[in-house]
Amino acid sequence: MGDPTKLRANTPVYHEAREMPVNPRLLVQTNSNFMQTRGNLSTAIKVMRAADTCVSFEIKFSLTAQFADIILPVCTHWEGNDDESWGELSWPSPFGDGNGQKQRKDALLAWKPLVKPMYEAREEKRVFREIIERMGYNPDDAYPKSNYDQWLGYFLGMRVLNEDATKWEPVITWTEADNEKYHASYPAQEGKVAFDQFMADGSYVVERSEGDPRNYVGYRDDKLGIGEDGESVVVADTAWPRPSVSGKLEIYCQYKADNVNRIGLNDEPIKPYANYFVPRRGYQETFANWEAKEKGAYPLQAYTPHYMRRAHTCYDNMTWTQEAFRNPVFMSAEDAEARGIKAGDTVRCFNDFGSMLRIAQPMQGYMPGVVGIPHGVHSVFDESDPENIIDRGGSEQMLSDGLQSNYFPQVDGYNSLLIEIEKYDGEPLVEDFERGPFLAAGIDAEGTAAYMVPGADNGQEA
Repeated sequence: MGDPTKLRANTPVYHEAREMPVNPRLLVQTNSNFMQTRGNLSTAIKVMRAADTCVSFEIKFSLTAQFADIILPVCTHWEGNDDESWGELSWPSPFGDGNGQKQRKDALLAWKPLVKPMYEAREEKRVFREIIERMGYNPDDAYPKSNYDQWLGYFLGMRVLNEDATKWEPVITWTEADNEKYHASYPAQEGKVAFDQFMADGSYVVERSEGDPRNYVGYRDDKLGIGEDGESVVVADTAWPRPSVSGKLEIYCQYKADNVNRIGLNDEPIKPYANYFVPRRGYQETFANWEAKEKGAYPLQAYTPHYMRRAHTCYDNMTWTQEAFRNPVFMSAEDAEARGIKAGDTVRCFNDFGSMLRIAQPMQGYMPGVVGIPHGVHSVFDESDPENIIDRGGSEQMLSDGLQSNYFPQVDGYNSLLIEIEKYDGEPLVEDFERGPFLAAGIDAEGTAAYMVPGADNGQEA
């Protein structure tokens, strides 16, 4: 394995794979919609139905929420309330999307909620605090700070290197008057911009110049960090030696090969250098006889591109985007002609794991044998045959069993689907925008416009 002391503290060390019994009785999911985004949808249906209770924290009526016993509506990043006279205090995640992805290395973005929480939506942390309290524990042990406190602390804790890169300085100026105004108790500090001005401007951008010592070039410059005193500049990560056994960039990396091979899930051990291997469900597996080049039962390789109509599984319930962009399966004109398929036909995409329906869209630009199934559609199940469910919504996850790469067992096989396509001889699909919105049984009354904010049509606040 080499000398592990030369590696970063967060370098993973894999253990040998072992089979463990899994029998989930309570499932709790928070806005991930895992049924529609994690593959192996056929098994997910069985697991959700077998569990005693499924709870779904949601901002929309997703497929996972559709299978849940309890749906708890929670606030989006756009919703929040810091006015107790209006109602319950609520604030979105203090770190934006994905722990600070809204920030850049030379800019601090001032983000805050745009609207009050809608309907019965609540802050997730408040819901979990109530659950903890009702279980007889102290919620402060799990959540010592509120989202609102963390939101303020996030900005007040932001530091910027001074012009000669010798000291870290606060970005935000904070005073006792600010504490009183924002119901906080943070220590006063002198920064580059007052908090109210920062929020009004929408961002703080570091001024840069030619020859700026704060410029950073990877593999040339050390990465700088903040010392324990909160001001001093320390080296957080040296450019050289690299955090590897040799201290170099390892094109030949024995440590990584040994680490992965220890898991034992590979069909054959990986090598410590780049090489070609025959992937699971790759091109070669589309043939029943590779040497004779005889195609097999599932001759088409499907991948799952993102699509302008939606963002992953979000926004797919909007009729105007449904009308602008149909829910197609892209295939080569040559493959379509060989199967008697024309543009606009309802087709069945299937393999050993499941089947679903889409609208065919043959294209001259697609390579024969390749199929594109845009990711993220909401499923509509036809269970007239419970043993052979057909997804009339057209989720590509019906065609996946969750198999991972045979070379690196952390890589999922979302884009390694081997399938066949045929013209569907049953009831054709209707256009999505003619189908109507997805409604929650027992919540959305039949005949009532879904997702309509009371008073929104005459300018009143919800």
